[in-house]
Amino acid sequence: MDWTLLFPFAVYLLVVLLVGVYGFNVIAGKKASEFSEEFYVGSRSLGGWTLALTFAASLGSAGSFLGTPALAYSVGFSWLVIGALQSGSIAVGLGLLGKRIAIVGRKIKAYTLPQILEARYPGAVMRYVVPVLITVFLTVFMVSQVVGGARVLEAMAGVPYHLGALAVGAITVAYTVLGGFRAASITDLVQGIFMALGSVLLVVLIVGMAGGLGPIVDSVEAANPALISPDGGGELGSLFILSSGGLLLGIALLSMPHAAVRGFAFKDSRALHKAMVIGTVAAITFTVVIWFAGAAGHHFLGEIEAPDQVIPLLAKELFPSLAAGIFLAVPFAAIMSTVDSVLLVVCSSLVEDIYVKAKNGDVDPRRRMVLNRASMGVIGTLVVLLALNPPELLTSLVFFAVGGLASCLLFPLLFGLYWPRANTPGAVASCLGGGVAYLLFAQVLDPMLAADPIFWSLAVSLVLMVGVSLATAKPERAVLQAFWGRADTGPEQALAQQPVVR
Repeated sequence: MDWTLLFPFAVYLLVVLLVGVYGFNVIAGKKASEFSEEFYVGSRSLGGWTLALTFAASLGSAGSFLGTPALAYSVGFSWLVIGALQSGSIAVGLGLLGKRIAIVGRKIKAYTLPQILEARYPGAVMRYVVPVLITVFLTVFMVSQVVGGARVLEAMAGVPYHLGALAVGAITVAYTVLGGFRAASITDLVQGIFMALGSVLLVVLIVGMAGGLGPIVDSVEAANPALISPDGGGELGSLFILSSGGLLLGIALLSMPHAAVRGFAFKDSRALHKAMVIGTVAAITFTVVIWFAGAAGHHFLGEIEAPDQVIPLLAKELFPSLAAGIFLAVPFAAIMSTVDSVLLVVCSSLVEDIYVKAKNGDVDPRRRMVLNRASMGVIGTLVVLLALNPPELLTSLVFFAVGGLASCLLFPLLFGLYWPRANTPGAVASCLGGGVAYLLFAQVLDPMLAADPIFWSLAVSLVLMVGVSLATAKPERAVLQAFWGRADTGPEQALAQQPVVR
């Protein structure tokens, strides 16, 4: 193991753990009855910078720094089209969903996505099935993050894979269990800054040491001329399909529960608007900038056996040892900021959305506190155990989780917040039909189709959402009153009646 690399990284991890201790002290100062709101949404007190970077960092996962740069390395510069389209998802997500989630969440005292969906679409599916879906898909997603972290340690510092997986899981679970959402948000702020600065610095170093962009493009073309073609030499289909896939993937990210939950947490509209700008700039560095580095790996590394390791290997190749140790925190920041957010969502689904509801809310606050923290320990252990037998390509796990959740949740959430005519049968059909369609297209029909499975599954989900809602009865009056204040208004009038979050 390379201790020169590991020492600065260990200092970084110590800082992260101290943030967890700070969050624990904040929670200790709250009443037991206030635990859930503080633990899961930080008492709804995030400012603009923290909101922007916790939103962006929670989406900037291992896929952003390992899996997708690997795809840029494998298929070329055309992969950057997807990054360019995705970089706007922060502003769209916060503007389209964040404000509405904040308004409704405060009104009905919700702090999890299933609580919003159940209030909008009363019934067993939203009450129990959605939390189970979130738990399954996001557990898979967390496995991909732990796999990524272990591979980073293995590639850069020579840490055995199994030891790295244990370290990633233990450290992230520790500070999240201690400090909850507040600790996760503060660490996300720090980690987001690391991710943005590290990405830009790496690319500046790449271009400078290569002597400009020209030599990089020449090296990539020499490795494979298809890597500089618009469609990756046919690997990505037409440019239209590539663009539409990137746009759909960017939109799909909006429905990821660990991102959407940020809508519950900001303190006012000023913080939201600031976050939309800052978050977009950060997202560009987490996508286009770092993915360019992945494609440029051909210039410095030639052919490598494991494309997932292109960014760690570049950092080790280009940075001095001490600086490489500091850069080691960059992909780790992406990984831990995602795992802490997802872990909170999964545990809130298990405890708050399943167990507490099964008890009709009659759970002692202190028992609730113990259950939330214990569930994190159990889920974290399960994730590490699953990560000990990793898949060959990390991105396959990420896309499976993102695609599955988006197909189930995007349109029920979006239409539930903006279309008063959306009803429970439509949402159930959209959720279950979209999920089944994604699995079908991904596993059976994908080889016969020219677009990503999510393109087709979202189309199925959209048609079912609108068609079934229009074909069945209108929502109950009480539901419309809870979300829009009146039961006899159209979408524009209903939305205009909502209070502004200030």
